[in-house]
Amino acid sequence: MIYHVREYGYTENYAELFKGLAEINEYIEKTYPEVTSTPMYNLDGERGRVYILSSYPSMGVYEKVNDQMDKDETIAAFMMKHMENINLNVPVVDHFYKGI
Repeated sequence: MIYHVREYGYTENYAELFKGLAEINEYIEKTYPEVTSTPMYNLDGERGRVYILSSYPSMGVYEKVNDQMDKDETIAAFMMKHMENINLNVPVVDHFYKGI
């Protein structure tokens, strides 16, 4: 199993971003059934970050699905709608993990 974690910074309008992430998460899991995805935020430590934890059966599936998602107009529209709620002064960070 491959795990991907993407970190975004968020603005003071985080409630709107969190609502949107829940909606797009539902869309992603219906459209791409080989992916499980969980948006979350931390309860301790550094504040102002949101995390998307996704899992894929293999790196090959990740690459295939990621290519499809890059071309997905619904996901692109979501990103454009919520761009103002993402803090672009904080870099987006990606982490990949392989399950043991």
